[in-house]
Amino acid sequence: MMTQDRLQFVLLHYSADSKPGERAGFPLLVIFAPDALQIVIHPGWQQRVELEDREYLTLMMSDWRQMSADEWPRLMESLSEFSVGPLQTADTGEIQSKSLSDLIRKISSNDSPGS
Repeated sequence: MMTQDRLQFVLLHYSADSKPGERAGFPLLVIFAPDALQIVIHPGWQQRVELEDREYLTLMMSDWRQMSADEWPRLMESLSEFSVGPLQTADTGEIQSKSLSDLIRKISSNDSPGS
């Protein structure tokens, strides 16, 4: 159960040449707040994605944004298990809301979260 100052998140990582343990590419963060779903992605992500993956990722993120709040727990569970393909789960958990801006800055600058 989340407390008011903690948010659940799933950190995904895109890499066109996805190999287990490889972290080339860029991060995509999905944040589950009590009243909103937020997707944070590197601003230049479309130029960094293989053409065949661009439409797929765009449609997938659009689908996530259209989900109702009662569907978010199922979405989080699903995202936390991505292990095959160009989009893979890098981390899941809870983050203090006051630490969120630092994590978003790291993603926007493409630093590796946690490094």
